[in-house]
Amino acid sequence: MEDIDMAFGHMMAGPSSAASVPPSTTTASFAGTGSHGTPSQYTASYASPPSRTPAFVSSDASATGLYTMPSSYRSPMPPPPGPLPSSAATYIPAEAMDGMMSMAAVNAIDSDVIQQEVRLGIATLANLAQDVTTDRVDTFRSADTISTILSGMWRFERDEMVQENGVQFLHYLTHPASHSHLRALIMSLGGISTVLRAMHLFPTTLSLQQTCCTFISKMVTHDPVALDSIITLQGMDLVVLAMRMHRLEERIQEAACQALESMMRLGEGLEMDIVSGGGMEAILHAMWQFEGNSLVQQNGCSSMGLLCAQDDGNKRLALEAGVIETVLGAMQRHPQNNEIQRAGCVALYNISNNYGAALRRCLEENAVSVVRQASHHDEESANRLLRSLRIQRYRSRVF
Repeated sequence: MEDIDMAFGHMMAGPSSAASVPPSTTTASFAGTGSHGTPSQYTASYASPPSRTPAFVSSDASATGLYTMPSSYRSPMPPPPGPLPSSAATYIPAEAMDGMMSMAAVNAIDSDVIQQEVRLGIATLANLAQDVTTDRVDTFRSADTISTILSGMWRFERDEMVQENGVQFLHYLTHPASHSHLRALIMSLGGISTVLRAMHLFPTTLSLQQTCCTFISKMVTHDPVALDSIITLQGMDLVVLAMRMHRLEERIQEAACQALESMMRLGEGLEMDIVSGGGMEAILHAMWQFEGNSLVQQNGCSSMGLLCAQDDGNKRLALEAGVIETVLGAMQRHPQNNEIQRAGCVALYNISNNYGAALRRCLEENAVSVVRQASHHDEESANRLLRSLRIQRYRSRVF
């Protein structure tokens, strides 16, 4: 038992929150009235942008006031746990079995001993779920096993360790793509609302916030039907809030950028909600802060392209915020990354399409040479953008 506690101690510690502020930084304080443990005030520090500051960012933005926790977090309630699958005893250690049996009795007995057993049981199962092999997956296929975990999370919703390891357990079951039956069970038993509630209740727990963002991204990518539930339960706002509260935490920013990009790519009409909720600003700050992180840059460029694909207002905001400079910078710093080069070309084209001011900015920032280099990675997207830039340059000379 001590070995299990020690093993999970490292996982639950998470990255240090005392990150040092880079030399060139801006510090902003956000205040808001939170509930259910949400802090009423925090301070976020982030790297200054390469040139311009987003003109659309309100100076009195209230990060903790982004959303109000909907009552649907409480629906549907997981059914009472039933008998465990017969194969469970083959793979699940005694500590986990004891914890799961305790979870089955939580409605009848409420004691610290039960809570400790539930805590250890969920932690052990989260560890096992990291390697869901072909044989072991049958253990977790049962709705009873998943509902047992969810019941423990609901009963001890204020226990940080229960929530953190419960979210880890559910997160491990969301991938690979072939485990569609497990994701379907998670959705049908209220797993999405359970994860988002944990995200709401523990906004300062770094590893939990990162895992929740990854869970959202995986669920949306593999099962787009999950997107409706996530949007209804304001999961998008929770992701943006995590980015704003933890601007210096690279893994949270990486997971959150991927989650937002997945939601925009697979959803329809979410662009204005993300911009109005501070998503564009949050993604840009992540790109400025973590210039060397290829996943942040890739998902950031892709997100900017999606935000500006249809909406002229978003194009104007993107131009004022310095998106063109940011995307070009990402392409220059990652010249051999195919995905960044492709996403960068698409983003620049979408921002500047039928928008002369953006085309002129691209020319001012020497975009032609950067896009020519990108043509080695994505000739179609690069040539489409180069044609628009050549036309704009010709018009400027003629008129």
